[in-house]
Order: sequence, then C-alpha cells, then structure tokens
Amino acid sequence: RASGMAASPPTPPDYVHTLTVRYSECDAQGVVFNAHYQSLCDAVMDLWVRDRLGIQWQRKEGAEFSMVRSSQFEYLAPCGFLDDLTICGRITKWGRTSFEIGWEGSVCGENGEGKTNVFRGWMTHVCVEKLENGKRKPKEIDETFREKIVTPRARL
Repeated sequence: RASGMAASPPTPPDYVHTLTVRYSECDAQGVVFNAHYQSLCDAVMDLWVRDRLGIQWQRKEGAEFSMVRSSQFEYLAPCGFLDDLTICGRITKWGRTSFEIGWEGSVCGENGEGKTNVFRGWMTHVCVEKLENGKRKPKEIDETFREKIVTPRARL
C-alpha cells in the first residue's frame, strides 16, 4: 500500500457493529477527530473477541493476547455527532504470529437511505507472550482464536 491504499476485497466482513458517535469524539469542526477512528476500531475488536470467544476467554487471555504493530488509515468522508457509524472488520491476512484486520466505516443518510463510506484502514496485530521481566515476545497465534474469530456465532 505504499503509493495509496488498495480497495478492500469484496468479501463479507467477519464482524459488524454499529455505534452512535458521541460529542466527545468530535473536534472543533464538528466531525470525528481522525485518531478516534482507530480507537473505535479497537473498541469494536474487543466486542468481536467477546462475541466469538466469550468474556471469560477475553478476561483471561485477551488482555495480554496481542498488540498493534502497525496501522494505516484513509479518511474518505466526515462523520459527526449522533451519526450511526457502522464498522466492519475482516481478517485479511494470517501469519504465524500476526494477523491483519481490514476495517471499513460507513454511515447511512437521513431515514437510513444511501451509504457513505467514511474510512478504511488496516491494523496488524502481533500475538505476544509476557515474560517475567515484563517484556513481551511474539508467540504463535492461538488456534482457538484463529478458528473462532472468523466463525459467526449462532444466534437464537
């Protein structure tokens, strides 16, 4: 993606969550401050992990599971206070110790009509193991995580 970011593949997302933009996420121009999009994706990632692996796994393994190594985001249109922002996440690449998530955010117009793409980006996570000295080193991706994160949970 050195000379511009390629369009995301037309595959369905692995996880989708809609949230309402809060006043505190907006800047003086009345739109979401750019750095907040990555924070919102991180919050959606927590919900995704909780949905697929459960809160007990997340509490035990999730806090020390992975760290973001790199990220790249592109902002396409503004999003403002009280907009319903739909964030879609998709695992786009698996490695031995890392995985990449492609993120896309969009809002619908008045009365739910039309869709405006707001941002797209990528975050590379590295799975880590915390050592006794407090440092971390890469470790292989947990197979349970690899399997369940892309498997939709059955709903009643």
